[in-house]
Amino acid sequence: MSLNIKKTIKLYINGKFTRSESGKSSPLLTPSGKEIARICKASRKDFRNCVDAALSAHPKWSHLSAYNKGQILYRMAEMMEGKRSEFVDALMSSKAINSDLANKSISECIDALVYYAGFSDKYLQLASTLNPVNGAFYNFTSPEALGVVCIVDQDKGEFSSLIKAIASILVSGNSAIVLLGKDYPHLIAPLSEVLATSDLPPGSVNVLTGEMSELYKYIGGHRNIHGVCWLHEDRKRLEELKEKATDNLKHVHTPTPQLGLESILKFVNYKTIWHPSAY
Repeated sequence: MSLNIKKTIKLYINGKFTRSESGKSSPLLTPSGKEIARICKASRKDFRNCVDAALSAHPKWSHLSAYNKGQILYRMAEMMEGKRSEFVDALMSSKAINSDLANKSISECIDALVYYAGFSDKYLQLASTLNPVNGAFYNFTSPEALGVVCIVDQDKGEFSSLIKAIASILVSGNSAIVLLGKDYPHLIAPLSEVLATSDLPPGSVNVLTGEMSELYKYIGGHRNIHGVCWLHEDRKRLEELKEKATDNLKHVHTPTPQLGLESILKFVNYKTIWHPSAY
């Protein structure tokens, strides 16, 4: 008799598929209660490894040209389209939804990646200004990436909301750490494969599965995380995180569900440059 060996779905850190440092995993169950795989439970050490990877990747990713960033985001959309059936099957098994709804969700993900790919060379023009000053100077203000942004996914909701958040955070040059919600842990496999095959510098996006209740407490006070995109439903923990974030002036935002410039500008800083004029 052959053994039914359950697959252990790994984390995605620094461009590599890796098991949790703790060795812990939990069963992945269908809505009917059938175990179909094992999911790695990320530890605090895994989280720190993600921060190190994102910090190292940020200079390379942020200094790519707007054209190249747009190409890579578009490539992510192409790869997601190529793995559509895998994503659809995963959504159907995790949320017990039909094929039409699952396909609609993946189409929204692909549309978001294409949308923000097109924004890569436009958002700077829309958000930059020439400021009026008294003197023989030009005074310019323009946005630049924060650095490392942690995305805390919702436990129940639309997978497309996560992809919209990832795309809007990446387009300005931020690197990201994603903590997947409980509804979508096994989507880490196809999502990580999309990231690994889209020419993103390793570490630009890192994906963890595990207990948000165990990991969120390390996010707010971590000085090498510069922003938090909070998609999760737990508002009490959001307020606790905001309180911890006040010590290091971390940006903490709940993004708008609509595609647009506002989602990009929530995770940028503004720099102002003075330059002498010719007059």
